[in-house]
Order: sequence, then structure tokens, then C-alpha cells
Amino acid sequence: MRQTLGWRNLAALALLGAIVAGDIARASSEDPACPSRMAEAQSVSIEKFSRHLFATVAGREKGKNLFLSGASVSEALRMAWLGANGATRAELGRLLALPEGVSDEAVAIQWRTLWDDLRGADPKVTLRSANSVWLKDGMRVSDGWMGLVNRAHDADVRRVDFASPAFLPEINGWVAKKTEGMIPTILSPPIPDDALFYLVNAIFFDGKWNVSFPERETRLGEFQMSDGRGVQAAFMHRAAAFSYGESAGIQAVKIPYGETQRFQFYALLPQEGTPLEKAIEIATGNGMDNMIRRMRMRQGTVFLPRFKAEYGNAEFLATLRAMGLNIAASDAADFSRMLTDDSAKIDKIIHKAVIELEETGTKFAAATVIGAVRTTSIQPIEPPFVFRADHPFVYVIRDDKTGTTLAMGVLHEPKDPKGLQLAADAGPAIHPPAPTRRYIVRLPPEVIGQMDDELRAGWGGVVNDGGTFVATFDITGETEQSVSRRVTEGIRAHALARTEIQPGAGRRPRRLVATVEGSGAAIISALSNLANLGGRLSLR
Repeated sequence: MRQTLGWRNLAALALLGAIVAGDIARASSEDPACPSRMAEAQSVSIEKFSRHLFATVAGREKGKNLFLSGASVSEALRMAWLGANGATRAELGRLLALPEGVSDEAVAIQWRTLWDDLRGADPKVTLRSANSVWLKDGMRVSDGWMGLVNRAHDADVRRVDFASPAFLPEINGWVAKKTEGMIPTILSPPIPDDALFYLVNAIFFDGKWNVSFPERETRLGEFQMSDGRGVQAAFMHRAAAFSYGESAGIQAVKIPYGETQRFQFYALLPQEGTPLEKAIEIATGNGMDNMIRRMRMRQGTVFLPRFKAEYGNAEFLATLRAMGLNIAASDAADFSRMLTDDSAKIDKIIHKAVIELEETGTKFAAATVIGAVRTTSIQPIEPPFVFRADHPFVYVIRDDKTGTTLAMGVLHEPKDPKGLQLAADAGPAIHPPAPTRRYIVRLPPEVIGQMDDELRAGWGGVVNDGGTFVATFDITGETEQSVSRRVTEGIRAHALARTEIQPGAGRRPRRLVATVEGSGAAIISALSNLANLGGRLSLR
């Protein structure tokens, strides 16, 4: 298990959403008297769409901070779906993972039921989702569509002159107000001459931790990014009982918000030798369900960087095209359930999101704009764990009752919202400034049988897939050459060994590998000698 006391490459914290299991019966989905089933139908759709969206963006934009709200993108697209017809409607329905055969009215009731439930879920969590429709002045739209958008999304409908200098300040001011200033602008010039409408969603979340991280315990430490560079970060930490699990080389921890603890922060952190992509794969697939089912309350210590992350993409339509949105963005688009005497196609999709995570809780805001232009043709008890998020990670903010994922992200570089300022009574940095190198001792499989479980655990080693016992040592302030000589001498006093210095690769540091051969007793003596070399070697 990758649980060292030293600081490693900040590989991947993954806070990721999970799926609500179970099929949705059409009859129950249509039944307005069954609000819980109706909310479930829409939360499943959001979950599927959010996972698909995040997997697509993470595959296209590697190596950078990502933070997306699939819930925001989904809500804006749903307003377009309500106005679509024929193949355009079917395409948007597939993209949004909407239940088949469900009427517009049922979907409107389901969506409104879900968001009414989410907004009132916890007195210590503020969650708002606001919608607006901006129509070209003089354009006629269907009264039926207007009614559905109002019932489902409580949309603020405005008719404006897109050519007026007042339009951009007005729409950007609306978004800024709904996101508490976290997203000051969303739309920039130029506005196309043939623009017909803009559909806008804005989400704001402000959740206090169920138990805060003590500010006096926040320490400076090194966060190692995927490219091997280290940056200073302020690490919050707290020792307590957390819901915790491990699977496929990934550590997962759940940190609750508020009084009811419905909203949760899930973090998925790759262990030694596990790539960040594995955490993303679990977070965006069925593996998340399995991970959540295996999580149990367990004593441990969580180290989490304080951070602010932002994401903005003015060409988000390309991402949605990769997910299957094609007809709706072509001249064959059909929005005749919305427009009465005109035709339109989706021309632009913009998504912006910002998150700030601190000792007291988490704030995030997200906004999505869909722009349309005129078409040219009509269409058990366990030992304490250590969860040390000191390398890139994936994270998810989720409502556990309905299974609704509000947002997902990948942190590659933590930018501290407080400028690395610590409390006046904060202690020293978590690790010394002197360079620390990692060295690994490998024991051949035949030696493993001569060491009992307790002894192996005491040395802090693990047995890898190849049957080799691996113990990791951190050495501070030594050159590789001197360490190689001292390690070899220390081991050869009791057993045969060969050493080699391996260059770093990806997020792995340079390391010295000593392969040890000999009897179990000789190996144990060699490790004892190694662990006590001048007091400089500390066994992990």
C-alpha cells in the first residue's frame, strides 16, 4: 500500500461521482404521485451524462486542472431538448441519457422535484441553480415551450437587442449575481448577426464541512505535479473516523458537508505505481459504485491541499460534438417545438467553473451558455490509514441520497486561495526543505515465505503483483552515489545484493533499487542494518 510518511508526487486526488443503481420503470417515471421515483429518474440521467462528459474532457485536456459541473451543462441542454423535435430531439435525449418514452410534462415534474429536494437538503449547505432564456427581440416562440421551461427550470425569460451595447453587461451581470461573483463574465464579443437565442444556467454551491479542518493544523508542504515539478501548497489535515476504501491501487475517502451529510466530497488518490488515468476510469465508470459499496468507517488521517481551481472553455461545443451532438449543431437541426416561424442550430456552448476548497468548507460556481443562430435550411476493524493528497487527484461533489453528481474535477496544480498564508499559531512545514530521495529495496519471492505478515507490515513493505516484497526508504541530503555505496555496504554485511540507480519517469522520482538475495534471517539483518545507517534512513 502506498502510505509513506514522506511527501510524494502529487499524483491524483479523485473526488468522483457515483451511480444510482437500478432501472427506472416508465410507468413510475410518469406518475406525478411518486416524487422520489421521479427524482431518481433524473439523478440517474445527470450521473450518466456527468461521467460521460468528464471522461471526454479528461481524455482531451490532459495535464491541466479540470473542474466541470455536468449538472450545469445538463440543465442548459435540457432547455434546448424541450424545444427540439424529430432526430434533433432524439439525439439530445441520448446525449443527456434521458429515459425513453417519458413525456415533456413528466420530465419537467421530475426535474423540478429533484432540484426542490436538493435545494432544501441541508441548512448548512447553500445550493442554487438558476436559468435564463435570452431571446432576440421580435422573435416568436411557442407558448407550450415557454410553459415547460418555466415549470421545469423556473427560467427568467428576457427579450433583448443583441446588437445593443447593454446586452453583454446584462447577461454577464446576471451570471455574476447568480454565482456570487465567482464567475464575473461568461459571454464575450462578437455576437453573431444571426444570433437567435441564448440558454443560460448558473449553479452556486457553498457547503461547510460537517467537521472543519483546524486552521492551526494547516502546514506548508510540497505538492508534486505530474511533470515532476514540486510546488508549495498549504495542506490541511485532520485525524478522525472517515468513510474509507481501497481498490485497484486507488485510495478513496469521503468527507461530508453540513448537518444531514447528504452532500459529500469524494477523493480518489492513486497509490504508488497507479496512474491518474485509473482514478479517472473508476470515477467515470461502474467502478465508482463498487468503490462506494466497499467504503467503511475507519480511523485515519487525511491530508488535503487547500486550493482554488478554475476551468473555462469558450469552444465547449467541440467537446459535445465528440460526445455525439451533431444534428443539433447542423443546418438539419429542428427546434420547431420552440420556434414558431424560424429555424435555428446550436452554434456555441461555453462552460466555466470555479472551486475553492478551504478549512471550513467548499464553494463552487459553474455557468453554461448555449447560443443558437439561424440555419440556412430547416432541420471490519482495520489499522489507521493515511490519505496524503500530495499529487494530482480527481474529486467529485455529490448528493448521496439521490446520487446526483454536482461537479467533478482533476487537480494537477493547487493554487492556494489564501496565498499560502497560515494561522499565526501554525506549526512548522510538514516536511523539511532539504531534498528527499526515495530508494526501494526488493526482496525475491522465495524470501517472502520466511517472513510472517506482522514482520512484513513492520517493515512497511508490500508484495507486488510479481510476488516481490518491496520496502521503501526515504533518505535526506545524500547524493545518489554515496547512498548507493552505503546501501550496498550495509546489505552486503549480511547478504548478497546488487544496486542500480533508476532515472525518474513521469511522476516517479529517481531511485536506487537494491535487489537482495539470501536467507530470511540474513535479509532481516540486512534491512535492520540499512534502516539504521547513521540515523538517516527511515523505513516507511
